[in-house]
Amino acid sequence: MSLKRVFSSVILASVASAGSAMTLASSDFDASVAGWDAINGARDVTWTSSGGDPGGYLSAGDLRGDTLWFFVAPADYLGDVSSAYGGTLTYRLKSDGTSAPLLTAYADVQLLGTNGVRLAYTGGIAPSSNWSQYDVVLVADGSWRLGSLSGAAATAADLQGVLSGLQELRIRGDYLQAAETTSLDSVVLSAVPEPANALMLLAGVALLGGLLRRR
Repeated sequence: MSLKRVFSSVILASVASAGSAMTLASSDFDASVAGWDAINGARDVTWTSSGGDPGGYLSAGDLRGDTLWFFVAPADYLGDVSSAYGGTLTYRLKSDGTSAPLLTAYADVQLLGTNGVRLAYTGGIAPSSNWSQYDVVLVADGSWRLGSLSGAAATAADLQGVLSGLQELRIRGDYLQAAETTSLDSVVLSAVPEPANALMLLAGVALLGGLLRRR
């Protein structure tokens, strides 16, 4: 391969790396529940090896009238994940029922920090019988609230403080007044690349360009 073609390949790879998100934790449920659980009245927490989006998936259900329940992330997602600020929490959901939605708005995602601060996110999520992807942006844009959805809007400092010592991450599984089963798949916590890393990549591209010109 010529140096020119090598240079072109490096440029493409470097630009892609500089602009893409960095995965901090992920769960595809292809082999197991991957440490996930469900709480607050959830029942029949089950791993299924196929039929997910793609591969395997995790599911749980509730009985009508039970407490609002959540999927709970394992330790891989916890601790100092401050680099996730500005990144996303992406996941896919589906539900076996769509009738009788809950009449009150509840948090779709909850974060609890070791500093005792709980954050609640609302994004109008309403899973259907087909897999749907949801992207929760980890930035103070008004979607995150202190304590509950009725709390004050979280500031950047609030969100960064929780992410610097994340103790619990919950994804809501209960969306109906009736009994239901909700399934979860393809959970990814990602961070945007640090500016310094992007600059180093671009500097490397510039260096290769100089070598090519000298040749």
